[in-house]
Formats: sequence, C-alpha cells, structure tokens
Amino acid sequence: MCAEIAFQGAGRPGASLVQQEEWIRVVAICRREGVDRLPKNLGLGEREAIALAEELNHSLLIDDRAGRKEAESRNMVYFGSLRVLKEAKDRGLLCEVTPIMDALRGAGLRMGEMLYQTFIREMGE
Repeated sequence: MCAEIAFQGAGRPGASLVQQEEWIRVVAICRREGVDRLPKNLGLGEREAIALAEELNHSLLIDDRAGRKEAESRNMVYFGSLRVLKEAKDRGLLCEVTPIMDALRGAGLRMGEMLYQTFIREMGE
C-alpha cells in the first residue's frame, strides 16, 4: 500500500508525505498463501492488507466494501478513512475534515453524496 501511494501515485495527494514520514514503513507479508486464499473478487491490495493484518494480528484500515465484508467474516477489527478523520478531529489534530474528504474524493475514493453530506454535518462543518 505504501508503494501504491508514494511511488505509483507520485504527484497525487499525500504521496510525498508518505515518503517523508518515518513512522510509515513497508512490511512484507511472510505467508503469501494467506493472500492467495482470499477471494479473487477482492483487489490485490485489499487481499494483501487483510492477510498482513491477520498475520500481524492488527486492526485493518480499509474502505473497500467487499474487503470490509471479508474482514467482518473473519472477525477482524477494521475501520475506514472516515473514522480516522473523525478521530483526528476529535483529538484536535484537524480543524476541519471537509478539505481532506474533498482531496480523497478527488484522488478516487468512492463515497456517495449522502454519506459525504451526513459525515460533514456530523463533524459540524
């Protein structure tokens, strides 16, 4: 995922930040069979994220609907980008989430208009 954002996504929102941050690191999956056993209707990135989270026994950040269903079927702890934004605003790390949500949508995050408007309203913006 880091390579997807930082290198393949060069020039897109957040790419340079991913390259600069020391706390972001690339971790290889030790057991590739975990990826291969996941449903093929999931993208490779989603399969790798799920397999790595299982391997490391960590929670999973995932927005893909099919990926979330798979994580739920495996009783994994998962959350999406909106929860990260909410937590950041609640902790005072962000003043507003609207510009970030707009950038995410501009970068290709699929989000229905109703969800977008509801979230903005819930965040008091």
